Amino acid sequence: MRNLLLAFCFSITTLGLNAQVGLHFDGANDYVNCGTDTSLANFNKNITIEAWVNADKWQTNVYEGCIAVKEDNNSNYGYMLRAGAGGKLNFAIGLGTWRELTTNSSVMKTNTWYHVAATYDGSVMKLYLDGKLIDSMKETDRIGVSNGTPLTLGSHSIPASYSNRHWIGSIDEVRIWRTTRTASEIANNMKKEFCEGTKGLVAYYKLNDGTANGSNTANKVAYDWSGYKNDGRLLNFDLIKTQSNWVKGVSLSTTTTYDTITVRKCSSYRMPGSKKLIYQSGEYQSSLNNYMGCDSLLTIKLTIDRPSTEFIKLVNCDSVASPSIPSKYYAQSGNYKEVLKAVNGCDSVIDIEVVITKPSYSEEKYKSCSEVKLKGSGKWVKESGTYIDSLIGWGGCDSIITHRVQIVKSTRDTQELYLCRFVVCPTDNNVIYKETGRYYDTIQNWNGCDSFIVYDVLPAFTEGEINIKACQKYTSPSGNNTWTSSGTYYDTLWGLNHRSCDSFITIYLEIVRPDVEQINITACEAYTSPQGKRVTESGKIFESIQSYLGCDSINYIYNVNIVKIDPKVSRDWNTLISASADDVGATFQWLDCKDNFARIPGEIEGSYTATASGEYAVEITKGKCVDTSRCQVFTLTSTTELSSNRYSVFPNPSTGNFAIRVPSKSKDIEIQLRASNGQILYQETLLNDNKMVKLDKQLSAGIYWLKIRDNEGSEILKLEIQP
Repeated sequence: MRNLLLAFCFSITTLGLNAQVGLHFDGANDYVNCGTDTSLANFNKNITIEAWVNADKWQTNVYEGCIAVKEDNNSNYGYMLRAGAGGKLNFAIGLGTWRELTTNSSVMKTNTWYHVAATYDGSVMKLYLDGKLIDSMKETDRIGVSNGTPLTLGSHSIPASYSNRHWIGSIDEVRIWRTTRTASEIANNMKKEFCEGTKGLVAYYKLNDGTANGSNTANKVAYDWSGYKNDGRLLNFDLIKTQSNWVKGVSLSTTTTYDTITVRKCSSYRMPGSKKLIYQSGEYQSSLNNYMGCDSLLTIKLTIDRPSTEFIKLVNCDSVASPSIPSKYYAQSGNYKEVLKAVNGCDSVIDIEVVITKPSYSEEKYKSCSEVKLKGSGKWVKESGTYIDSLIGWGGCDSIITHRVQIVKSTRDTQELYLCRFVVCPTDNNVIYKETGRYYDTIQNWNGCDSFIVYDVLPAFTEGEINIKACQKYTSPSGNNTWTSSGTYYDTLWGLNHRSCDSFITIYLEIVRPDVEQINITACEAYTSPQGKRVTESGKIFESIQSYLGCDSINYIYNVNIVKIDPKVSRDWNTLISASADDVGATFQWLDCKDNFARIPGEIEGSYTATASGEYAVEITKGKCVDTSRCQVFTLTSTTELSSNRYSVFPNPSTGNFAIRVPSKSKDIEIQLRASNGQILYQETLLNDNKMVKLDKQLSAGIYWLKIRDNEGSEILKLEIQP
């Protein structure tokens, strides 16, 4: 994956010689398709093609060893750099007919790295080998525009029609220019990897995008580092061995940059260019790539501050008061958080579990032969009716219980029993009826009351047939058989018909099978299926279209990927921070709302530090999904705004001996001294005639906070203690 532009300023630059990665072509069918963008076609009379090549063997003809080719054979337009025929080098340009320059003799050997280059300036075609001019030819034609034909590496532009023109060996560091490079420019830069944009460079394939001789099945792109994004697709490569894979390339010098930054964060810090979170203070190093793919080494001096937490539980009837926010009450049970800002930037959080009790209403039902004991009060009643008790419940609220009492007398019932061969008396398993007739039994019901039962014993049995259409499979009425094919089947319900006797069933079964189709869907925020199912989270949606038989004709499985963007913006002092700042794959553009939502140049990170008051918003893009935050009204805040208008503390900073000046109209004054983690170190209520409070505290060096509350409100003063 191509790395983002490194947004740091570096102070030291060094050059090193690195063994880089190249790309090996097996000469059979693998090649790189770099596309048909117009930047690869409109050269007029100026072009330069460069590459490092290492041939395993030579093709028979020089035109069969394709290195970098854009050949439109329908019009004979384009340009080509090729080698073959025992090591000859070839350069061709076309405008209706091809103008070709080929060395008279072999200039290269197999299994050796060479830098090859070709230039044209409207007057002369030239060939260079390892930075030296080796051949030239006069020519004045333009280079034909071949927009419909792709640029290819390692093959003809149409490999299906010219299967014998594949490169056999390795290629590295391919550069194509819309300018004519001089001999000195070619010689001075052929062993250097470019780490910054260069004028005229329209295609730059470093071919460092895989691991040499490794498993590269996921690395199928040759990235273009020129800035024109003419990325190449690797086609027909094995990508798993020492051939037709990423391999060791030519050694070139590269640029490495170094810098050190100081960072202070609360709880954790995400390393630049990585998903790794750091939770401890210390010194760390991160290796990044700039927009041209070169190394950058960043040293990070990190300080991690810790937030403080406290848990309390509050129980009361109707409502409870907030422990830290004046005049705030909670009227609903639940879990709440109250946040106190601390000087180190980490919030002090109070987790509150609130339990609000209400008057409860319940109902109890009783059934007995003689009397019952009421729950709660313990009262005994002997008559049917409704009784109400009022009890004091948990949390101080009343509990109302309604008792509904039914006193049951003796009962009489008549039941029919159906006889197959015999039938057992339901209320006495020791009694078996073998003949039809009327029988009697006496039992006790669940309340202990007598219950008289009359059994009429009757004969019964059944048989029949049914027609069934089922989807995929069918289970017989007895549950003992499951069939998945159409046909005629037989089933017996042993004692399970409506008369408790055996039933013999003939089943004519037809099995109908549905089709299944899976569809992949990517949607922004939410997705509604064709049948109206709406989802806001990634997952699967199952829908079916039923046939006229009532079975599902087609089962659809929608694999839904929901892309979500959180557009909210928070503020940290003079910095606006997008809630999506840490989302993987998100890009940002900050906007000036007062300037008709104009883009703020260079502000494309997840946060924006404003330099002036105004109204700002951020546009967030994730894939094809785009959302814009509300405009944030922003007032630039200076450190002087922390000072109080009514109270003052002096000297500040101090060594622990300081005084607080009290306004003349202040009454009922309460003072709290808190540490930066929210801990209360000192607390006092002043008399109304105190106009000056002197304190002498043994405090360690650091930042503390004075919270002062009186009849006119409250203020917070920052206090700095020096060693």
